[in-house]
Amino acid sequence: MASTSAKFVIGIPTVRRKHDYLLETFDALLEQIPSAERARVTIVVFNAEPEPALHAQCRKLADRHAALIESGLLTILTNPNGHPELAGDRPASNAAADRTAAYDHWKTKLVLDAVYLFNFCMDRGEYYIHLEDDVVVADGFWTRLHAWLDTDLARSDKWGVVSLFSTLRDSGNPRDWPPGSVLMNTLPGEFNCSMGLLFRCRDLRRISDFLARHYNQGPLDWMLGRFLVETGGCAYYCVPPLVQHIGVISSLPGKVQLEFAPSFPEPFAPRLRRHCSQLVTLLRFHPGSIMGLIRWRLGLRARAERMRDVMLGRGRES
Repeated sequence: MASTSAKFVIGIPTVRRKHDYLLETFDALLEQIPSAERARVTIVVFNAEPEPALHAQCRKLADRHAALIESGLLTILTNPNGHPELAGDRPASNAAADRTAAYDHWKTKLVLDAVYLFNFCMDRGEYYIHLEDDVVVADGFWTRLHAWLDTDLARSDKWGVVSLFSTLRDSGNPRDWPPGSVLMNTLPGEFNCSMGLLFRCRDLRRISDFLARHYNQGPLDWMLGRFLVETGGCAYYCVPPLVQHIGVISSLPGKVQLEFAPSFPEPFAPRLRRHCSQLVTLLRFHPGSIMGLIRWRLGLRARAERMRDVMLGRGRES
């Protein structure tokens, strides 16, 4: 039984980065939730930094939105005791092993952070939206989300997870609303991102228990895909997507993130500003990745079309 009357609980796990996107993510989300609807929403920002006081942007968020915390719309969650499962991590003996150990620690912590956040949110509403801390939502996000739920997902009770982010290139007009649902046919391999995910709160306990048992066996998105396979669940893409990935600097030191949703509905000017901002960020922190970003952008259309063909059963992704 939900402990609050919220229809939507929105969870945003966050840690420090060289270039931090948390405030941009939160402000973009808040702008899209109408004042009249905020009584039905709970936003939980999970400061997953091992030493929470070091996350300056999270402190700034709390100071800037103290009134939202007082009203109950916003909760800042911490995990002061950390994850006991990570207590046995030991430094590696060489550079390559160090990189591997750092990646293993990072992906394992992401899974454990999700478990902690799922457990906190599962009894607080009807639907749970999991957003990474480096995304923005589409204009009209709230209206379009409701319209989509009421006209598409409401027809079926069999779905388990919906990805609000997709690298698919929509063949229709991205401004047509409500969006539709596209079934993921090749689980778990096709479930390969956790930028924005929609769950029913009633399903979170089973998912959390599964992740807690398999926390060190793969990244969060892979584990969610595996959960769906083992439980016979279905996953869908929202097309056109409601969430856009904006972060190019990963929370894993040295890692660059290039994924973006090509059919995300937005005017040309903000899209251009974001691409320019990403170039500037890479020039500052990872100048060697500029050509990779350009190649990724140029090659994404072909990649997205191959993925669409896989989903429609017309071929295999290479």
